[in-house]
Amino acid sequence: LIDYFAISLPDFLIFDENLNKKNQIHCYFLMYLGYKGMGDEENALVCYQSILHMENSHQGVISI
Repeated sequence: LIDYFAISLPDFLIFDENLNKKNQIHCYFLMYLGYKGMGDEENALVCYQSILHMENSHQGVISI
């Protein structure tokens, strides 16, 4: 029996997700934050748009 409220249970055991897509979105988000922090608005915007194209409900992007 799997306890679905266990905090240590990896996402892939609960949800049927494309892990490559999830990792790619996460990488774009980290790159976005890095570019934004360095003041590189052009590359930050490219990453931002890439995230929105892949997942328009991304928590980090919609809160910006």
